[in-house]
Amino acid sequence: MAPPFTGRIAALEDGPHSGRPPAWNHTDIQRIVSTVCTEPPSHLSRWSVRTLAEHLKMPPSTVHEVMQDHDLHPHRLRTFTFCPDPRFEDKLLEVVGLYMNPPENALILCVDEKTGIQALDRTQPPIPVGPRKPRAWTNEYVRHGTKTLIASLDVAFGEVFGHVTDRRTSKDFLHFMDALAKKYAGQRLCVIMDNLNTHKNGAAQECA
Repeated sequence: MAPPFTGRIAALEDGPHSGRPPAWNHTDIQRIVSTVCTEPPSHLSRWSVRTLAEHLKMPPSTVHEVMQDHDLHPHRLRTFTFCPDPRFEDKLLEVVGLYMNPPENALILCVDEKTGIQALDRTQPPIPVGPRKPRAWTNEYVRHGTKTLIASLDVAFGEVFGHVTDRRTSKDFLHFMDALAKKYAGQRLCVIMDNLNTHKNGAAQECA
């Protein structure tokens, strides 16, 4: 006696049905995918559904459907940095290792600067919140120049310690480092920072 489900699986397959056959075949789909993954003509900054459809002489709806099916998003952009340093990998592993496995009883601090912060002040006091009215302030403001924020992040506890300065000089950086040493007096500090010129000149090296 045959098993009860023998031959029934074939009944689940799609059989002939009415309707117009697809106008685009596998080759057309490959054309869309391969073109999206190449640089557009020089007069375009990126491919779009419209420009790609015009270039391939296909309906925009077809191009859009294929791009969605293949998870292609030419409007998105991310950046990367190339480092020519032959010891980059060793340095990377050293820094990551310091984050992941810090020395015993050491405090890991990440230090960086944010420059060109606009110091703005509104020309009128803000209007507080009222019934069915959100808080409001005027569109007009007064400029007070730009400021620089030098700050450290305590990686373990998320504490931020910072100084706001008028400029970004080696003197400003060393003043901040002195304040940082006083704040964490008596503790072993491991400070991670980038290769900014104010971090590695003669005065900074003497401080280190």
